[in-house]
Amino acid sequence: MIKLGGFELQHSNRLLHKLPVLALILALPAVEITAAGLTHKGFLRPSANIAFAAFPAQVKSKIEQEIEKSAANKKTEPTSKGKAPIRSGGGGTRSRRPDEASITIASEVPGTEISIDGTPVGKIDESKKLTIKVKKGHHTATASLKGYNSQSITISVVADRSSHSISLGKPIPQPPPLPSPAPKVALATDELPAPPPPSADDIIRRFISPTETDKLSPADWNEVISQSEEALKKEPANAQLVDRLHLARGQVAYLNRNYAESLSEFNRAIEAMPRSGVAYYGLGNAYMATNQPLQANKTYQKATELTPEMAAVALKGIGDAYTKLGRSNEANLSYKRAREMGYVSAELNKNIAINLIQDKQWQKALNELNAIGENDGSAEIQLYLGECYENLKRPLSAYRAYATASKLDPNSPIAFSKLGNLLYEHNEYPEAKEAYERALALDTTGKVINRQLIRKLADKAASLSK
Repeated sequence: MIKLGGFELQHSNRLLHKLPVLALILALPAVEITAAGLTHKGFLRPSANIAFAAFPAQVKSKIEQEIEKSAANKKTEPTSKGKAPIRSGGGGTRSRRPDEASITIASEVPGTEISIDGTPVGKIDESKKLTIKVKKGHHTATASLKGYNSQSITISVVADRSSHSISLGKPIPQPPPLPSPAPKVALATDELPAPPPPSADDIIRRFISPTETDKLSPADWNEVISQSEEALKKEPANAQLVDRLHLARGQVAYLNRNYAESLSEFNRAIEAMPRSGVAYYGLGNAYMATNQPLQANKTYQKATELTPEMAAVALKGIGDAYTKLGRSNEANLSYKRAREMGYVSAELNKNIAINLIQDKQWQKALNELNAIGENDGSAEIQLYLGECYENLKRPLSAYRAYATASKLDPNSPIAFSKLGNLLYEHNEYPEAKEAYERALALDTTGKVINRQLIRKLADKAASLSK
């Protein structure tokens, strides 16, 4: 509230600023001002407007305060409604500040990226230009593109719509291609070099070895024949080569069961080399194959005398000859000597066991058979085991052996006849009758079993089973 010459006036900022002038016009010596509950009285002076200016915050009306606040907000509001200025290749839409200028940068390759003072500002368009706004002054413009070296220049922006040209650096050279690895050439299996064939001497050494003699095949001996024939072309009078040739031919015939031819070839070998123990050993095998055990025994003995290195295999042959002659004790002595010299085989154990069974030495025979029982799954061995168990009064073990033999060889009449006998003796008549019937059906001619006796036992078992 302002009292001026007795009048009360509603104050305003404009009135406050004009109070000194009004007071002078009205020739008033003093003015009383009430503002914010305070009263100020004073005499007016030409500088009174300074004193009144100290009260602007206290004397503004609410309406004036709102108007001033609204005006202040409009001054600070950005022209693009809070959005950042737009910068593009074709120029931005924001208003340019007095210290900015619009410039155009040209380059040859569209897509080239332009940076101003290290800050990317855009890419060269299809027209090979980029228009941007930058502050006036000196700047570093850089052009970069993948595959090229970067290039920088200094530009001076002093006026609007100036143009500047910048080129890319030289293309970055491509690294030389890595050399292609040499293709791996797989060596076909049929191109692998074949192992050299064994020599004739190696094959003959295996022939007289107790661990190798049974492993040679006709193919091995044909190799000996081939090598011997080639050697004889150079040395036709070499007696050793002639002996070796006939020995090999005799072995091929023997393995092919052509025993007459083998006898002839072995004799020719002995004619060529009378002191050859190997040829005598081959001749002994041929004699055994033609059921001449006495002659075989003599030639085996001769082979041992002439070539002591083959004593083990020759002694085994001697044992076979004695067995064939029924001289079991002498046969087993020869077998055991051969075993002591390294000849180890299931056949050797079996032959010893058979001779012991002939002599009714059941336990010793069983020991020989058990040594090969697990390694020989033949029905023949099981039959011998059953016979030993039966005579040693071990019927359950005997039954198992005969039953196993009948399973291993279901066409063996002797297996079923022995199984029937064991079952009959232990009063298992129905099972005994069935076993006898199988034996009779398998041997219709009586070559293996006594059909008359088995038929009688089968009928008796049938009557006792009722």
